Amino acid sequence: MAKPKKSTIEVQGTSISILSGPGGDYISLTDMVRNFDGGGALIEQWL
Repeated sequence: MAKPKKSTIEVQGTSISILSGPGGDYISLTDMVRNFDGGGALIEQWL
């Protein structure tokens, strides 16, 4: 089994982690909302 490849992108001054593997790509929601007030609550609403 291959280890997922980790990369980052920069969006409006925020680094967002991306894991790429055989099952697909995964973007870190935590990284996406890190600079928002109440970011944790935003993730809870998405879920």
